[in-house]
Amino acid sequence: MHGLSQVLSGALYAVFEKRLAAAHRRDRGGIPAELAELVLPAARRVARVIIRALDYLPPGEASFADFGRAFLAAAAATYDRPQPEQRWLREEFVRRGIGGAEAELETAQFPPAALAGVDLTAIIGDDQAARRFAEDHRGLLGLEAVTEFEVLPRAVASRSFGSKRAEDRREELVFRVRWASTETHDLGWRDPSTWAVAHGTTLVVALDSGRVLSCLTTDRSPRRRAERHAMLQHWIQEDTVQEAAAGLQGRGPQGAGMTGAGLRVERTRGSVRILHGASVGSRRTP
Repeated sequence: MHGLSQVLSGALYAVFEKRLAAAHRRDRGGIPAELAELVLPAARRVARVIIRALDYLPPGEASFADFGRAFLAAAAATYDRPQPEQRWLREEFVRRGIGGAEAELETAQFPPAALAGVDLTAIIGDDQAARRFAEDHRGLLGLEAVTEFEVLPRAVASRSFGSKRAEDRREELVFRVRWASTETHDLGWRDPSTWAVAHGTTLVVALDSGRVLSCLTTDRSPRRRAERHAMLQHWIQEDTVQEAAAGLQGRGPQGAGMTGAGLRVERTRGSVRILHGASVGSRRTP
């Protein structure tokens, strides 16, 4: 069983079921003769936001809660008014232990003039202009305490809103920055170990109006740190993570992204297996 995938896919499927049920209730004739007339629109509606949320997701060690916020931000950018899918997803994520409360999944709202005077087209293909933009908007991008960061290649996404007409499409600038921080965890080894954790922010802006549609940073709360600690302990119990020999220089793909105390580097072995293991920090709910 893909335990981790069940947490997210189960929540999204529950939203799809509720969207389909809502379509049934609107049909005065009861159960329709052609169920596909309701299934396909419901599936397209939910899938549109799911796919769009992947662009809104911040780079780095993103959590299920980060995807939940990306889904809600994408839905808010897609529809003029709050939709029931947003409420349903918040409820499902809390029920499945992804968020402790619905408030943890709320996304920030930005004033229309948040990026007034910024030449957005200049930063699409100009790396130096993009870097200057990031330096000038550290607060917006969550970079206040970050000394070194990377500006990732920019993307322009063309969005549709349920219509094939050109006037119903919008171009969005997707601007991402990424950086690394370190965390020290006492795992019962000789010394506490230090682990590099990737964080990032994704900013999405409507190119025609300059309106900030979303700005999401990976969750850096104590809860997420505690969940990473629990996952490391789970890996140790599963013999996926082992303490490296003293003096070992951790170079190579197995040690990428992880640093140990002194000259030691903590290595992973068979880490792909975690996708088939139990979810630590989240409950699997049918």
